[in-house]
Amino acid sequence: MAGGGPVGLLTHLALQCFINEFAWRETPEETERVAALQAKGQWLPDELSLLACYRPVTDVAAQWPEVLSELRTKVVSEVREERRLRDEIKALTPIRSGLSEAVREMYEANPYPRWMVMGEASGRPPVQMDAPEVLVAGCGTGKHAILTAKRYNDGRVLAVDLSLSSLAFAQRMARVMGADNLTFGHADILELPTLGRSFDVIEAVGSLQCMEDPAEGLSVLESLLNPGGLIVLGLYSVIARKPLAAAMSLGENFGRTQEDIRAFRAAVSDASTNDPVRQALEFGDFYSTSTCRDLLLHVKEHQHTLPQIADMLSTAGLEFRGLNVPVSIMGQFRSLFPDDPEGLSLQNWHAFEQANPSTFRRMYHVWAQKPA
Repeated sequence: MAGGGPVGLLTHLALQCFINEFAWRETPEETERVAALQAKGQWLPDELSLLACYRPVTDVAAQWPEVLSELRTKVVSEVREERRLRDEIKALTPIRSGLSEAVREMYEANPYPRWMVMGEASGRPPVQMDAPEVLVAGCGTGKHAILTAKRYNDGRVLAVDLSLSSLAFAQRMARVMGADNLTFGHADILELPTLGRSFDVIEAVGSLQCMEDPAEGLSVLESLLNPGGLIVLGLYSVIARKPLAAAMSLGENFGRTQEDIRAFRAAVSDASTNDPVRQALEFGDFYSTSTCRDLLLHVKEHQHTLPQIADMLSTAGLEFRGLNVPVSIMGQFRSLFPDDPEGLSLQNWHAFEQANPSTFRRMYHVWAQKPA
């Protein structure tokens, strides 16, 4: 860790700014002073760490002193490693023009999300499998994929995404975490049937809602699932996302550059106390650039109700096998619906959510199974 004194403090601040992708607001005076600092060409340690609080310094031609070794590792060495890894990731399918290409461009500019701590996998699949073939369809920067690889440590996991920037971050972190059974590929979910592969488990968390027609995406994934196979879907809730509607509407007035996102965040933060846009401040994803864009400024976002998801599963020929929820939520559900102890009625869950609208604040995690 960085030491004490001004340089140590600035190093910690610079690391935080790097992690949140320079999301904090910047005054005109700061912008002017940063430009002057950039123009120097040679910097003392405190100047270099100060510059790193405001701008990416991966390509800054600087002599990095030992006192800044930790900062250099994070903001220079690791970023350069990700650039190199882009060339190692295999292209598995073409990327469709139109919305797929627009989503790809969004996540190339703002890989989602930058993360540092692994955590643990939550919930267990409703059916245990030995040595499964697993697909993570839309893996982003890889946190979920790595957790999946650790959950199925006797299986083989293929994780695909539209964004090479996201995949490169994921590949680097997978090596750090020792996920040796995990392979990454550059692919469009809608084109995956061209691979000629099938899977025992498919996880599509946060990917179908970015499509023109999520039901089409589900149909494609169902076609890749072996009989008896499991699929988990991560989908946004209409009810839980209602507090974000005002901020999303405001976001339509802003662009999507770094400066635009920073200005949008400032507008939300500066809104009057009773303005509904401020409800976005209650969501943790508001507080970094990529997560804020994913939360409120997305190219495309579908939201669902549980009855709509029930219809999607039925149309795809999949059987609902439960929701991945915390033990405490499951306990509340059982107290209200004692005749449904396993939580296998989406209608019951819909009633539960109507009474508890923040239950699926992040998203629904829906397990389903293909008949054997």
